[in-house]
Amino acid sequence: MSTGYYSVKETSEILGFSEQYVRKLLKSGDIGGERIGHRWIVASESANDYHSKAYQVDASIINHGRRSSNQPSFKALSFFSGCMGLDLGLETRYSGF
Repeated sequence: MSTGYYSVKETSEILGFSEQYVRKLLKSGDIGGERIGHRWIVASESANDYHSKAYQVDASIINHGRRSSNQPSFKALSFFSGCMGLDLGLETRYSGF
């Protein structure tokens, strides 16, 4: 079976990563490829294998439903809000909801 090759740009479009990250994967050996001069070429089988491995859902994770049918009364949580200026502004603006 002959192996086709992709450029770094094509590989980045297939995997949904930046070209720089694809080069990092090539240098670390996570994706099989070859450097020719100043350019990398990526084996299509390797890119496709990495793509299917990256998007494979782990079957061991179990989705548990809510234990109670009661919904909490809060509508939003505020993390890292400093002195709460944004929270107070949003509260007055959207208090009708």
